[in-house]
Amino acid sequence: MIAVEQLTRTFGRLTVLDGLSLAIEPGERVALYGPNGSGKTTLLRCVLGTVTPTTGTVTVGGHSAGTFAARSLIGVSLAQERSFYLRLSGRENLILFARLRGLSRRAAASRVSELVHELELVEVAGKRPRT
Repeated sequence: MIAVEQLTRTFGRLTVLDGLSLAIEPGERVALYGPNGSGKTTLLRCVLGTVTPTTGTVTVGGHSAGTFAARSLIGVSLAQERSFYLRLSGRENLILFARLRGLSRRAAASRVSELVHELELVEVAGKRPRT
C-alpha cells in the first residue's frame, strides 16, 4: 500500500531522513515514535505529497505520493496549523480522526483503545504530542 524507497530529505544542510526504506501492506499498522525533530512529520508529509523527497521515491497504492490517485487512497490531510492537535493527547488525536472517518464516539474510543494496546503505546497515548 505504501512503499518508501531510499527516501532522503534535507532542508539546507540538515538531513532529516537518510535513505529510509519502508513497506506497509494493506491492513498493516505502523506507529511512528520518536523525539521531536526525528523526522516523523517529514516522513508523513512525504507520503502525503506535501513535501517532495530530496532523493528516493514514495508511492501509495502504486501511485506517486501527492498525486490525486494517491491522495484519494489516503483520505486525510494534515493541516498546517498544528496548535489544535498539540493541545490534544495522542489518544484524543486518534479518536478525533476515527470520528472524522465516521465512527461513533463509543466505537472510536474502543478502536483507539485496541490500537493503543496493540501498538504498545499505553505509556504515551495520554501525553500531548509535543512531549
